[in-house]
Amino acid sequence: MASCRNFGMRFHSASTRKNFTHVSESTFGRTYCTTLARNYPNACERRAVYQPRLMLRSVSYPARKTSIPKVLALSNKVTSSEDSITRIIIVGGTGAVGSAVAAHLLSEATCRIEVVLVGRDKEKGARRVAELSARLQTNHQICFEPLDWRKKDRLRDVIRGASVVIHTAGPYLGQQPDILQECIRGQIPCYVDLADPLDYIQAAVALSPQAEKANTMAILAGGAFPGFSNVIAMECAARLNAPIRDVSFRYFTAGLGGSGPINLLITNQGFGEPVPRFRRGSMQPAMVSGLEPERVRFYLDSSDASAARVGERTVWSWPFPEVATVAKELRITSDSSVKMGTSPEAWNVIMGWLVKAVPREWWRNEAFSKWMADFSEPMVTFTDQFVGETHCMRIDVTDTSGNTCTAIQGHDSFRRVVGQSCAEFALELLQRSTEEEGGARWTPGVYLPEQLFADSQGRARVLQRLSSVPGTFTYRYSMEPSGGYAEARTKETGAEELKR
Repeated sequence: MASCRNFGMRFHSASTRKNFTHVSESTFGRTYCTTLARNYPNACERRAVYQPRLMLRSVSYPARKTSIPKVLALSNKVTSSEDSITRIIIVGGTGAVGSAVAAHLLSEATCRIEVVLVGRDKEKGARRVAELSARLQTNHQICFEPLDWRKKDRLRDVIRGASVVIHTAGPYLGQQPDILQECIRGQIPCYVDLADPLDYIQAAVALSPQAEKANTMAILAGGAFPGFSNVIAMECAARLNAPIRDVSFRYFTAGLGGSGPINLLITNQGFGEPVPRFRRGSMQPAMVSGLEPERVRFYLDSSDASAARVGERTVWSWPFPEVATVAKELRITSDSSVKMGTSPEAWNVIMGWLVKAVPREWWRNEAFSKWMADFSEPMVTFTDQFVGETHCMRIDVTDTSGNTCTAIQGHDSFRRVVGQSCAEFALELLQRSTEEEGGARWTPGVYLPEQLFADSQGRARVLQRLSSVPGTFTYRYSMEPSGGYAEARTKETGAEELKR
């Protein structure tokens, strides 16, 4: 087996977990849990130490055992035996994106993990566990825990003792970072979410001092866009190695119906929000969501796999937070912009008409946006049969001398790449939590991707992970006007190709 990623929990000695009793909802009867009965591969190179056992008991199924890594007082590092298990909670884990996160974790984790899917729909939870357990290849565990995360007492019980909590239960608009706050209170080592409203992100970042004290490390907006795209923009800026003037993000997705009705709701609500773009070096929000159409080329040249897969597409403005947060991190001197488009082209035209006709405050109303999402979902699902699933990003960063670095990234599935990206951010935090000196640093706090991966070492490692996930069909950079460098990685044949 390939080199092992060391997983475990890192926390202050004062926060060592105590044994506790967990009782699942009596109306549910039992927690769905399954383990593939295979010998666990001897892949983890760790020092073996005695591991105390943590017993999780439910009202009507056999006790589930989890072990807590022993904390070494001098180094605050975690070592564990091969029998230990790393517990990962996915809030919203029964959704289309949450289950994609789980699938990638179960596929990529080379040390033993227990993934707990948290959601309100018990039947859906049982189906997701059955789907995921059928593909298990190692001695991992996959379970479902019935929970409305807004019930704080139950949430605390479920996340207690976890190594990482992943929050995928959108939409985030109108929410407060309550799950992050509970993770900080419970001294959970690692946290990742997919948040995109700027107000939510700002409220979460304000919790960073508390996270530092609790030894919690959190990544916000840790998906494909925002998330992966933020890190790509930082890489483009680093390649230019000069003060940055402009940054632009362009996104394309086909097959949005495959990512579930929640994503349709999030898109609709976005039409009621201002785009927090920069103009002349400062943030100047504008109510232009769904407007300002533009044709974008989602490839660098004809040799790019995305030339045939995606080609040129129409995109329109949408209020993704990276247009403000990355611009701020790079201290740009002029403009930032962010736009997205979908397929078939008719949807872009229809949405443009609707945004002009329907008052913005209606889109901000969740009931109206949900009605629109429910109304359009059958049509989106129907057209998805013909357009298929595709995802592509183009990021352009221009320095004050006019030189531009462009990056293109493409994937077979929007839903999968969001889940895979989120999972890889979580794996990165888990690796940092157990890494010896010389690796990427463990720095508790609350971060956006562009902040955590501003350094070249950490950025190179996470970009390697994010750009290598299954389904990736292109990942390229180019420098203009010099045009002296282009890098491509193709996954269509399962091989890597580097072009210079």
